[in-house]
Amino acid sequence: MGLFSIPLVLKTAVDEEQRGADFYNSMAACASSKRVKAAAEALAAVELRHKDEFAAMLENAGGVDEAEGYAGEHEGYIAALLDRRAGPGGADAAKAACDLGSDADMVAQALIMERRTLLLYYELRDQMESRDRPRVEAVIDEEKEHVVTLTDLLVEMERG
Repeated sequence: MGLFSIPLVLKTAVDEEQRGADFYNSMAACASSKRVKAAAEALAAVELRHKDEFAAMLENAGGVDEAEGYAGEHEGYIAALLDRRAGPGGADAAKAACDLGSDADMVAQALIMERRTLLLYYELRDQMESRDRPRVEAVIDEEKEHVVTLTDLLVEMERG
């Protein structure tokens, strides 16, 4: 039995994927480079697909609720994994992405967000029942691809 309930982590994953999509959509709107804009648009679409995948798992997860050692323990642990959330969502995402200033800064922030989200998904995978693990593994593999895509973009920008 894990530290926190699977439904709680799945709900957090749904929220994080929406935040990621919001951030990437705003990144695409603010990007000056066509390559960064195209990458952000593609990543936003994948994040929304991941959101739907986690939402489907959440529907099937039922009402499992594990006892906390103290009030807020579960949410505190997840917040620590995500370092106070991977990124802003909704209207805040547009402001956050655009306020970063440069394409390189937006890509660097996106890379940080992806790495933090991966930590959550590794934790989720380790606590999932074996029937659901392949679905989480597939999302993890795609999130790793996001890290590679973003890293390649950063290297490309640094080379000029």
